[in-house]
Amino acid sequence: IATSPAELAFRLAFAATALAWLVTALVAFTAIRAGRQTTHRRWMARNYLVTLSPITFRAMIRIPGVMELAPPTVMIPVLLWLSWVAPLLLHETAIRAIDVVQRSRARRAARQRLQHDSLNPESA
Repeated sequence: IATSPAELAFRLAFAATALAWLVTALVAFTAIRAGRQTTHRRWMARNYLVTLSPITFRAMIRIPGVMELAPPTVMIPVLLWLSWVAPLLLHETAIRAIDVVQRSRARRAARQRLQHDSLNPESA
């Protein structure tokens, strides 16, 4: 599609999706080859989101009134971009929020251990 006679906006949207898929797959592959399983899992989740972008695109087109917001030559490329960018942004936001909560819990547990150890030196 990137080399088709379609308008530039369509070609760029499809090319960006393909590039996003390749990058997420390559980073996931590189991570697993290096033995970094957590990094691999996170990048594979991103890759799945990009892989599912055609389904997301079809779902967004079916939302009542969406295609009436602008002409199809504008809305289709916009929705093509949003079909993978929006899920990735939501995913990144969720992952970062989870990381913040986990770090906060780990710090709290470490502080509690320090307090416990300072109050009970014989148990350390």
